[in-house]
Amino acid sequence: MEFERKYIEVESEFDVDDAFVDSIQEVGVMLAIMVMNLIEANVDRLYVDEKESDMAAGIIKSNRPIYFAIEYYKMDNYIPIIIDFDIISSDDYLDMMLDDKVILQ
Repeated sequence: MEFERKYIEVESEFDVDDAFVDSIQEVGVMLAIMVMNLIEANVDRLYVDEKESDMAAGIIKSNRPIYFAIEYYKMDNYIPIIIDFDIISSDDYLDMMLDDKVILQ
């Protein structure tokens, strides 16, 4: 007896790459949920670049702030694709802030 696979279609404002899923799984469920919520709340602030991927930094505010960066690709009239995730240092976060890449707050 073979079972038919069923899928639930979910409306999302962005898509994620397998590399992003692999890297965000390393930080634990609670932090991953907070990061995903932050991305979802700020996805409209991601810059459009038709030619190459871009980076954006974010911060999870807590007693010990957690700084992170995502790599994404966004074209006009398409939903963004989140490609990668990485925990970064506060120095890297400040560098990205100077480059106007901090959009996830």
